[in-house]
Amino acid sequence: LAAATANLARLDLLAGRIDDASRRASEARVLFDDMGDPLGVCACDLSLGDVSLARDDLNAAERAYRSTLRAGLERGAEPLLGEALIGIADVLIRRGRPDEAEGLLAPTLACEALDRDAMARRDALHASLATGGVAESYRGPPLREVARRALSHPTGG
Repeated sequence: LAAATANLARLDLLAGRIDDASRRASEARVLFDDMGDPLGVCACDLSLGDVSLARDDLNAAERAYRSTLRAGLERGAEPLLGEALIGIADVLIRRGRPDEAEGLLAPTLACEALDRDAMARRDALHASLATGGVAESYRGPPLREVARRALSHPTGG
């Protein structure tokens, strides 16, 4: 039931039904938490971050993505780290800080565990930066290190 509710929340978000997406993601989060499934909770936090972005609540979005970063680091869940970094990069772009966003997006190129939607979002954000291909030649720190650094430097709102 938790997974189905979480999936419905993602579909609601894609369809622009923001209030429904928020309600379902919150319900799924409670269910995953009751089941003792921390990765399910993290997936719901990602959805809640996306809901907050859709509402243009950048502070709430950042909090949700940072929560996912913390949990992803604790559990070694690379897809969660990548998606959370992409979300924080989106927040940074909306705050007019593209250079910092690029620093978070570039290492996600090496994250093979991202799903198709996350890769498309990352690629669209990267294209919006028009950085001239910096990320394609990225040879910086690994994803986990970038995630740790991102946790210690809030974007500020």
